[in-house]
Amino acid sequence: RQDMRRFRLPEKVDLVTCMFDSLNHLVTAGEILATFRSVYASLREGGYFVFDVNNERCYRKLWTRNEAVHRNGFSVVLQNAYSRERRAACSSVTVFLKEGDRFDRQQEMICERYYPRQELRALLRRAGFRVRHVEDFDFTTDPSVGKIKTWWVARKPKRGEKVLIRSIHRR
Repeated sequence: RQDMRRFRLPEKVDLVTCMFDSLNHLVTAGEILATFRSVYASLREGGYFVFDVNNERCYRKLWTRNEAVHRNGFSVVLQNAYSRERRAACSSVTVFLKEGDRFDRQQEMICERYYPRQELRALLRRAGFRVRHVEDFDFTTDPSVGKIKTWWVARKPKRGEKVLIRSIHRR
């Protein structure tokens, strides 16, 4: 267990993954860059970094409404807010767990940040990565929610590997 912003592995690996929008919990670009640099340092040349993030559709669709879920033995209440201007979201999560004949209440505040594609791409490049693939996806069974997450695949180049630069010529 280590802080993802400054973790170190005992040996280099071929693949690092970061799932369940964990990177969105880092609320500054500096924290994201530090994490990308830690991942880069942990990879062998040619190694891959695969991660997902919540995209803005997620925050506009899900983090702008309140919600309650009731099941046998527990209830969860989410009070959500998203600021497009600050690209920041917070959710006050209240959980009621049944303990015998009473309910135990627990509360937590979760804050996340939306990072536009161009910002993540620039931070990955600053850390030394080459972006290989970016794709929005829908992990829910509700078609009205849509593609609220984004997959990223980045690669640590091999030493001496040439970077392909595309140029567009206009006539």
